[in-house]
Amino acid sequence: MIFETLIEKITEEFITHWNNREMDLLNSLLASNIEVSSPNISKLFPESVDNTLRNKNDVMQYWRKLNADHFFKMKLIVLGKTDRLITVLIDIGDVESKLFATFTINEYGKFSRVEITYT
Repeated sequence: MIFETLIEKITEEFITHWNNREMDLLNSLLASNIEVSSPNISKLFPESVDNTLRNKNDVMQYWRKLNADHFFKMKLIVLGKTDRLITVLIDIGDVESKLFATFTINEYGKFSRVEITYT
């Protein structure tokens, strides 16, 4: 039960920091070796042909650019957990699509892996 509460808290913090454009606070939620995959990464970083970023600095550079140039508000719709895998469905204000993310949190309560798709 404590782990579920922690997951909810961290997820809510991430969404709040994103929506408030508090990128330094968002950065504090990430593991140094975080890995993020999204089909849109190569649109902002064409050199990332596999649409994956593999360290905190690259992830934050991408999210800062995305937040500054293509901002959207996030609203949590559903949060679920299966073993160590957490899934969220997020409304991003787009009538035609939602953000679906699967992530893991390390033993320190930091995001260590995030995979983003759009429905």
